[in-house]
Amino acid sequence: MKYGKSVDLWSIGVLTYFLLCGYTPFDAQNFEQEAINVMNGKFDFMPEEYWADISSEAKAFIRKMLQVDPNKRGTAREALQHPWIQKYASAEHTKIDLLPIVKERFNARRTFRKAVDVVKAINKLQAATSGNSPAPQRLHANQLDFSLSDLNAIRPIEESSEDGSIMVLQK
Repeated sequence: MKYGKSVDLWSIGVLTYFLLCGYTPFDAQNFEQEAINVMNGKFDFMPEEYWADISSEAKAFIRKMLQVDPNKRGTAREALQHPWIQKYASAEHTKIDLLPIVKERFNARRTFRKAVDVVKAINKLQAATSGNSPAPQRLHANQLDFSLSDLNAIRPIEESSEDGSIMVLQK
């Protein structure tokens, strides 16, 4: 499948979900389950205390943007015309500062762990398809920088050691 506007609209759904509750929609105990949730579009609006003050229109907007089938996902025009967006599009509404909510619910350690899990999964997939076994290199966790170009260059993370270093296999 080619990258296109429907991918951007999926991202809008993910970001909207995150901004409203402070965590990602496909949250799971491990990366494999999270990947399965993404592929199946499996998410919910739990725990309830994070979603109690979020309108049904906002949830409907997120559901529309997170449709797995791009043909069923909302278009940019539909997103802009969505009742939840239109409700707050006028200047008469006061601005809501979401930053305190995001800060309260954001967990940097969990996010870093997920980033490491993503790299592990990508590298496992690459290793399974390439069959190459380059020599391992030690990399300390605080040296990791997750730009998109960096993620494309990283090979399988094998394990973490007690000193905080991570075994990384490179291309």
